[in-house]
Amino acid sequence: MDAKSLEIFLNPSANQWAAERAAIAAGKWAEYLAKHVPAPSRLAFGRYRRWRAAYEHAIKIGCTSAITEVLLFPVWRCESSEEAGANWRRVPVVLFANGWLELRDDISLQNTIVTANVEELRIALLAASRAYSTSIELAYRNEEYAVVEARRIERVVSIETVVMRRSLAAPTRTVRTFSTDAELALDVSDLDASLADRIRRTVGQLRASPNQDV
Repeated sequence: MDAKSLEIFLNPSANQWAAERAAIAAGKWAEYLAKHVPAPSRLAFGRYRRWRAAYEHAIKIGCTSAITEVLLFPVWRCESSEEAGANWRRVPVVLFANGWLELRDDISLQNTIVTANVEELRIALLAASRAYSTSIELAYRNEEYAVVEARRIERVVSIETVVMRRSLAAPTRTVRTFSTDAELALDVSDLDASLADRIRRTVGQLRASPNQDV
């Protein structure tokens, strides 16, 4: 796996960020935010006040770029809604050094564990509160407006390790309603102990049920 293919894996929708990238490069991020979700009329005092609160929160978070480590590996994952199920799928996980994790449902990582240093862009966007369930934790939310943090990997600085491991069979157990379950997709028994522990703990974080905090 080279840096270019890893960048495509980590950021398959890079072109969708063209407007954001251009605004940041031009030093016009505040203007971009105001155009992305326009302010209501100031005559609608309550709505404008709520928009302004969200806007100022987004500006405070701003847009920052930093070099960080990522760990990539596949897991077995199963989600159920109103009916219990056993539809287990291999899902690639991207784990950042600060504990933030993302799932890559649309790309296969095969039997590989990768650690790399990447340049990560972090931005805060305005959105309508109703677009997000109240169970979703957001950077900020009021009755009408929300601030959503978005992260994008700009480039791969260096690939530190690429390790191949034996694939593990998909679980067969049924996952109860409104729950998410996860299991290891690769054998990590002979992996570096600290790395194996990070992977196991991440698998545990991906498990959720109505009777536990997420």
